[in-house]
Amino acid sequence: VEAVKKRMAISDVPVGVLLSGGLDSSLLVALASENGFKPKSFTIGFEDQPEEKGNEFEYSDLVAERYQTEHYRFHIPNDQVLSRLPEAVGEMSEPMFGQDAVAFYLLSEQVSREVKVVLSGQGADEVFAGYFWYPKMAEQFAQCGDEIQSFAPFYFDRSHEELMSMVTRRFRGPDVTSQRVKQGLGDSKDGPFTNRVLGFDISTLIVDDPVKRVDNMTMAWGLEARVPFLDTKLVETAMRIPPEFKLDQGGKGVLKNLARSRIPDAVI
Repeated sequence: VEAVKKRMAISDVPVGVLLSGGLDSSLLVALASENGFKPKSFTIGFEDQPEEKGNEFEYSDLVAERYQTEHYRFHIPNDQVLSRLPEAVGEMSEPMFGQDAVAFYLLSEQVSREVKVVLSGQGADEVFAGYFWYPKMAEQFAQCGDEIQSFAPFYFDRSHEELMSMVTRRFRGPDVTSQRVKQGLGDSKDGPFTNRVLGFDISTLIVDDPVKRVDNMTMAWGLEARVPFLDTKLVETAMRIPPEFKLDQGGKGVLKNLARSRIPDAVI
């Protein structure tokens, strides 16, 4: 609540919410609304594909209706996505592979016409263990007690041996990836294994990928994206929570409990 209020209140202009229809952004709308703010909400959708639906409007609509936000839905046809992909790449500070980069770019273009500041749900998965690999890592660590053996199968793209077989001799060397991970996870005295994994992701993965991607794509249109889930005080508090509470209910158990009665069960 404090993290949301802080980011809603410190602004000379209205603040919106990028409402994906998922748990994290829906919770931001709920907490903002409960505390006297009436944010505009924005959702983007694409054409359906045989293997995947192109939008989650039915979930974002439920949240927007419950809190009576001024809600905007943007539907982007595929031909516009493809033709404008080079623009999105051109706005990147460095090459970034993220399938939602162009979506954030096109969404930000539309949103920037209505507001100049938005809240985003970035960070909730890393802080509160929302990704599918966290429970798998925890289960593996409980069985073997080895950090790299518990981390690598669910995170590394390939083994060190496979990588060495793919490169010429001058590029072969020691397994620096495992060394870096061991360093990032720290010592067992620093806390439970899962919390150390989350701390590693918060300080590396999210900095180099999701946050950078969203920041590049929003600022391309002069849109400032704020991330309450990465509030320093909130992260420090979350890191003191025993991991079983975060891993509960398939991940993000803490947030799911917080969301009960606040947002529709279908969204949770």
